[in-house]
Amino acid sequence: NKLDVKANKPMYECGNASKKCDNKFNSNDNITWTDIFEELPWYDNKFKDKYSIESLLAANGHTVSKTASYTLEKWENTIKNIKDVIDYDNTNKNKIMEIGCGAGAILKYFEKDEIYGIEPSVAYFNIVSKALKGNFLLGDALKFEELEDNKFDYIICYSTCQFFPDEEYFMKFIKICYKKLRIGGKLFIGDILDKDLEKE
Repeated sequence: NKLDVKANKPMYECGNASKKCDNKFNSNDNITWTDIFEELPWYDNKFKDKYSIESLLAANGHTVSKTASYTLEKWENTIKNIKDVIDYDNTNKNKIMEIGCGAGAILKYFEKDEIYGIEPSVAYFNIVSKALKGNFLLGDALKFEELEDNKFDYIICYSTCQFFPDEEYFMKFIKICYKKLRIGGKLFIGDILDKDLEKE
């Protein structure tokens, strides 16, 4: 997708905060989100602290953006909210899929489970594959159609839908989720940017 600064303000801030990315944001109208997510220009520490949750948050850009900044406490509250909404059962070893898993800052909190992730960015895919013990696919949100049906207890799609190209793609995604969830499984879609609330 072509870069939409207004609709994706948090990620724009992440890129714009980096001198490495300044020229691209200011002079190149053809830059895409794929370009940005392959460079991760906001993250320079390169995991000096061995894939801690703080490193994963930083790699995801959550410590740079003013509108989407997360302290560790705020992030852990977000994870708690996700678990509450999906009625997460921590007594079982669940099968959990995250769509657009980034560096793994959400899946890090489900490490006792059998975790899966799909990530279109090669840069993020390489990070999460090293950071967590799980099953990761390189590709877009429709990639997990390749996996078996009735497989997952939970599918998480957090701060990802705004990068879908159109409504048709979104509806295809929902239908795939329905097929891949076990009976009684839960789909969580969160942190959706609302175009109608852009001015607010």
